[in-house]
Amino acid sequence: MQCQQFLKFILFIGLLSSFSLAIAQSPYNDPDTRYIDSLTSVALQYELNNDESFVQSLDHFYKAFEFIETKDEFSEARALLYSQFVLFNYRTGNYDEVIHYGRSLMEINESSEYTGQIFSVYQYMGKAYLKLGEVENAIDIEKRGIELSIKNFGKPNNTSIYHFMYNELGLTYLWSGQYDLAIESFYKSLNSGWDFNAHFTFVLLENIADATIKKGDLPAARILLDSLKIHPGRSEHIRREINYLILEAEYNIAKGNLKLADSYATQAKDVLSNSVENHDDVLWNRILDVHIKYYILKNDQKGTSAMILRKQLFNDSISLIHQRNSLITRNLFYEKTIENKDLKIKNAELEISANRAKLKQEEYANKNRILLIISLSLVLIIILLIVLRVIRKRAVTAKLEKTAADIKLLQSINEKRVLEKTIENKEKDISALSNYLLSSSVQINDLKVVLKRINAISNPEEKEELLLDFMISTKNKIRHIQEQETILKHIDQVNDKFFNQLSKQHPDLTKTEILICGLIRAGYSNDQIATEKNTTVNSVKTSKTRIKKKLKIEKSIKLDTYIKGL
Repeated sequence: MQCQQFLKFILFIGLLSSFSLAIAQSPYNDPDTRYIDSLTSVALQYELNNDESFVQSLDHFYKAFEFIETKDEFSEARALLYSQFVLFNYRTGNYDEVIHYGRSLMEINESSEYTGQIFSVYQYMGKAYLKLGEVENAIDIEKRGIELSIKNFGKPNNTSIYHFMYNELGLTYLWSGQYDLAIESFYKSLNSGWDFNAHFTFVLLENIADATIKKGDLPAARILLDSLKIHPGRSEHIRREINYLILEAEYNIAKGNLKLADSYATQAKDVLSNSVENHDDVLWNRILDVHIKYYILKNDQKGTSAMILRKQLFNDSISLIHQRNSLITRNLFYEKTIENKDLKIKNAELEISANRAKLKQEEYANKNRILLIISLSLVLIIILLIVLRVIRKRAVTAKLEKTAADIKLLQSINEKRVLEKTIENKEKDISALSNYLLSSSVQINDLKVVLKRINAISNPEEKEELLLDFMISTKNKIRHIQEQETILKHIDQVNDKFFNQLSKQHPDLTKTEILICGLIRAGYSNDQIATEKNTTVNSVKTSKTRIKKKLKIEKSIKLDTYIKGL
């Protein structure tokens, strides 16, 4: 399986190199992208076995990363740099970095703000996942790249992308042992409608032949190999010739033609040894796999063990080279980062020193400002206290004046009430006096009428009897008039003091209730009050009960006793 994977690795490298070369030669309108293109194109031309060349390539990449730090997050220049660095890390076997930068490139690709056309990241990541043994992730990520390319460009109008991505998906299926799906993907690429040159047509046909041999369909494989044997693309690149010879060796191994298989494997080894591709570990692994199968079929255990050990040592050395390259990559980047950080720290220290001096000056200036502010604040506080004291003093004076005015107003209101009550009582007295005079006038008229009747009677006895009744009636009326005079005198005496005191102590009493209290004070009985008020005795009693409640007099004390005691 490792032999198969390494065999396809070289094909993948060839395609990626061609694709990267096409990108490098394509014109970019953006000057930042052109600058990144120039740096990364040089960086990808390093020599695998030359440490100095490798370090120089890393230096070019580091310069590109420094340049891109201040650029837009979704720029085409940043996308191109990540794409080239992913390819560089894949070549050096640093698959973790492929995944890391591949994800960053995917974020750019799938952002609505990005308008570039770099979709190769999905194939780089797919092959990295495959190297890490994550077959499902490898297939899923490459399928996603195809879906996005079709969505953005339409199926085969931009067929170079469509062709490239389906060929890469086919290789992933091939290396994971899914031969039918691999052949299907290769044919999709071949039938995409792109006007292939001989080189890419040969690549697709040899991939189909490889999958067909591994599937075990040897008749179909023979037809494909015969077409490859005379195909013009075979002579365009030494790698194509080597791949053809290896395929013939694998086919004959499958057929059991050991002698012919050994012949083709030896030819492939000789051509590879004398070509510029002699550093390609994938091709060497494919040749070693053919030799191992050869010795296994010959039942030569010694030769088989020797070839297996040789392949193991070869792959271990390749693995060590990859690990060394990864370490060199990380160390160089860490060293550059540390150098930059040290430089930034020095600059920061200088800036801090300058800022400290500036802060001291500002501190002195701030202290002076604070002292000035404190002084002004104290002056303002003193002025404010003085103003507040004056305002408070004026407010107290105004309050005292208002209180005095309110007291005078209350006194005037009370005096007015007293005068109004006095006037009211005087009016009652005048009314009572008027009633008294009217009553006296009526009584005098009655006397005159009676005297006329007496004079008109001639009978002495009748006249004597009438005179006797007149004298008794006159005597009673004189007594009533005298009583009225006494009552009026009492009313006049009690009006001023009594009514004023009663109104102050019991402001809820009505005028009628105050008059009844005055009549009680004057010595009126219930009958007299009823006669005076022209009402019934029961009404007078009811009024007295109500007055007693308002005056809050105990039940054991009579109202007349309480009123007369005031």
